[in-house]
Amino acid sequence: MIECQVQVPTHPVMILNAGLNTSVGASLPPVSPAYRGRLSTIEEYDWLPSGVDGRPLVAAAHTLISPGLDPIGRMLWLADLAAREALAILPELGLDPAGFRIPALLALPSPRPGWTQDHPAAFIRAWAEDLPCGLDPDHSSITDTGHHGAIALLGQAVAMLEAGDQELCLVGGVDSWIDIDLLDWLDQ
Repeated sequence: MIECQVQVPTHPVMILNAGLNTSVGASLPPVSPAYRGRLSTIEEYDWLPSGVDGRPLVAAAHTLISPGLDPIGRMLWLADLAAREALAILPELGLDPAGFRIPALLALPSPRPGWTQDHPAAFIRAWAEDLPCGLDPDHSSITDTGHHGAIALLGQAVAMLEAGDQELCLVGGVDSWIDIDLLDWLDQ
């Protein structure tokens, strides 16, 4: 028998908006039905030859991203669109994005070929400059669990909101597997 304990929030916590950027779409409205319809962009990419045997690798590449971007550039492109979509709610809440600072809980990849221990800090510095609002560094954090880690961060966000430390929190995860060093490592 599996037992789990569910903690019920003492105050209502609401998800006010969401943003998404994937290989099947660059915002939430088109991506949701694409996933439900099992659409895919999996194909061979000539610009992504295997370092093992030179054949084109099969992948689900985001067709809007330039193939020449470095790992941080790809991750910034993916995260920026999703964050802007999620943060578009700020003016509707009466908040001026230019003067607002928001805590961000973000899941990034763990170190691997093509993504070193130095990449997360460089990513956050560049990402913070591109956001429509400021980041609250005292209440922000990064985990190295990959994009799926954002689900686990929701619990941390709820705890932060319930404690009254913050009124809003940006939670997300970003990852990109389209890196020749990583794909060659996986191919081996």
